[in-house]
Amino acid sequence: MPAQLLRFERFPAHHLRTNAFMAERELLRSLQFGRVARKLDAYLLENGRHSLTRQVQRRGLRVLVADRDGAVYDQEQWPLSRTLWQRDQEGLMVTDNQTRSYAHGDMERRRLLSAFAWGRQADPRPPRTSEHRPG
Repeated sequence: MPAQLLRFERFPAHHLRTNAFMAERELLRSLQFGRVARKLDAYLLENGRHSLTRQVQRRGLRVLVADRDGAVYDQEQWPLSRTLWQRDQEGLMVTDNQTRSYAHGDMERRRLLSAFAWGRQADPRPPRTSEHRPG
């Protein structure tokens, strides 16, 4: 396990997940995706030292996050986007198992996930008590 950790960057390792992103076709075609046969391969593609995010950044390009209202956030502002494990994820456009885990989690789970992603910038909120939750 420790040897595998060397394949990842230290916290905070800003990176985009691969469930929903947009890029120019030529940029995507030029990126190295590698073979994704195991869960670890998917984690490396998203968060490894040679992740898609790092490949784009090494080309001098910015990696931005957009929220559901169309606002765009540079890397330093990503926690403010409320798109992953922050507040009630009000900026979220696409749900998945990770965002649903937070949305339906108790306060302890929300604190853990938010801190795991954002460290000192974590801003979890208590789960909604109504039936309607994002995701």
